[in-house]
Amino acid sequence: MKICKLATMWDKDIIRRCLNSGDAELDSEFMGFEEIYFTVAKHIPKDFTIVDLGCYMAAQSIIFKDYKKYIGVDCYDISNIEGYTPPIRFSTENTEHYSMTIQNFLISNDMKKLDLDKTYFIMSYVPAHEVTNQVLEQVKHGLISYCGEHKIKGLNADKIKQDLEDWYNDKSKW
Repeated sequence: MKICKLATMWDKDIIRRCLNSGDAELDSEFMGFEEIYFTVAKHIPKDFTIVDLGCYMAAQSIIFKDYKKYIGVDCYDISNIEGYTPPIRFSTENTEHYSMTIQNFLISNDMKKLDLDKTYFIMSYVPAHEVTNQVLEQVKHGLISYCGEHKIKGLNADKIKQDLEDWYNDKSKW
């Protein structure tokens, strides 16, 4: 079994607790599209707040544990799907979780309180295409990635884009 890099960063008890909770759809081989998050971390300063729109269980939060703050936004745990039990989200000391849609977060008071000059937004593999333009219009710095296509804005956009293109072109990393 191949273990993803994120699974090596978390304490085994935390992994067991989260991945065995509710109807979790992650495992130690796949905990998210981690190359996107590692690339952002390489190019965004640690005094930034990271907002992960559509974070699901927020396994990526550990990558940003030394940043000012990591905010995970997702609505899976309020979806009210019959028979669905939401899993527990991963958290570090600087993590805040919001249970709401991306659209609701973008108009929330919590969004209005953010210093947009020092906040980086990530929306990775969220099939909510109708919200993509709304996100890009409201943020100064961010990355929206879906199926290998990236929309990148703001700080170090060219470097992030190049690193992601290099990663996707190197099939040995898949």
